[in-house]
Amino acid sequence: MKTLIKMTDYLPDNPYSKFLKQTPQLYMFVPCDSEGNVLEEPIFKGDHDLLEFKHQEYQQAKERCYFEGFEVKERNCNEAKFKYIENGLIAVFYYNKTTNSFEENADFKTLEDLIPYNLTLTATAQKEIV
Repeated sequence: MKTLIKMTDYLPDNPYSKFLKQTPQLYMFVPCDSEGNVLEEPIFKGDHDLLEFKHQEYQQAKERCYFEGFEVKERNCNEAKFKYIENGLIAVFYYNKTTNSFEENADFKTLEDLIPYNLTLTATAQKEIV
């Protein structure tokens, strides 16, 4: 081998390589329901049973996340609202008002593209790459 190649090309069947080849999905960064919709942390509004159910659903979704520290943020700029999913360093998804959904940041085609940002993996992600 005369030049360096990506680990994912050199060891394609390695669990870590398979993990890195995945396309970023919303649920990897923030809690989402089974249909891929972002969940907000439930707030008590008078119905304790409903709150308990929604809190349990939220916690299960949160446990499915691969990366720690991401959340939905909103910013006002020149009277326009922008919504995105970020961790204070990078935004991995942007909200598209036309499609009414989050769309991936084109800079991140695979999880491997996130390596330079030194993101913290959750226990779920760590189990997947072992």
